[in-house]
Amino acid sequence: MAEIKVRRAATVANTPVILEFDVMGLQYLVKNHTDDYIHVAFKSNATVDECVSIPPGCAQVLLVSKIVSADDGSKEVYVIPEGTSPDIERGVEVQCILW
Repeated sequence: MAEIKVRRAATVANTPVILEFDVMGLQYLVKNHTDDYIHVAFKSNATVDECVSIPPGCAQVLLVSKIVSADDGSKEVYVIPEGTSPDIERGVEVQCILW
């Protein structure tokens, strides 16, 4: 049976969320279930201008590196939400789809 690596989190406006995985992911699917934009990066100190912005109700696949090597992946995905969604089902979801 295939393994699914998924993390979900509620959001608080302008408070970064760190979603950590147990593998070095190379590709992630990020879903925004909130009513506001979220901004996503693979480094903790990224500014909103350095992030990928995902509109409410949308999803996007993010590639960590074009080089397919475990050393070039990321175990963490950083999300900066514009709004608050205290319900985990209405927050953000990140799936590691290639590791």
